[in-house]
Amino acid sequence: MPAMAARRPIHFIALGWTLAAISLVGPVAADDKPGSPLPAATVEKPAAQKAEIEIRSVATSWDNLSELFTGGGLATPFSEGSVFVVRGELINTTPHPIHHVVLRYELLGDDGKVVHDLEGFNRLAEAMRPDESGKVDEAAVRAIAPRATDTFRMVFFSEEIPRFTSHRVRVVEVHGAAK
Repeated sequence: MPAMAARRPIHFIALGWTLAAISLVGPVAADDKPGSPLPAATVEKPAAQKAEIEIRSVATSWDNLSELFTGGGLATPFSEGSVFVVRGELINTTPHPIHHVVLRYELLGDDGKVVHDLEGFNRLAEAMRPDESGKVDEAAVRAIAPRATDTFRMVFFSEEIPRFTSHRVRVVEVHGAAK
């Protein structure tokens, strides 16, 4: 496996899949109420990776951080203690295993330009995220089997992001399994 190029730090919070509410379509406005529809995600992949990884679904919700693991209620967008959660499913469309996928989660302004972004990994490869000491547990990564699915997830803390009106998930790197 070739060494990964130097990258910006990847921010991620481990989530249980007990999140209750999922919304998919609509604008994010300052006066949105809990449960208001959210913008649909745009999914983009570099041309060379279109045949390798397909993003099957993307779902989002605004949740209360304090209730995130208990399946609590929805939060008002951009309110104190709220988090914007992006999650979905991808598929390895190839006849060979994929070691890990790097995804970029982009928040977009009214003009469609990126106002904030984070990178993360598919769920089976979350061990690629460096721990507090900067170490990566690559041995804990499980490859995505040929033609199998995996999930992905990212959390944006409302206090750390600017206002946005839509979002996009992009596949930025696909790493095949070591021979």
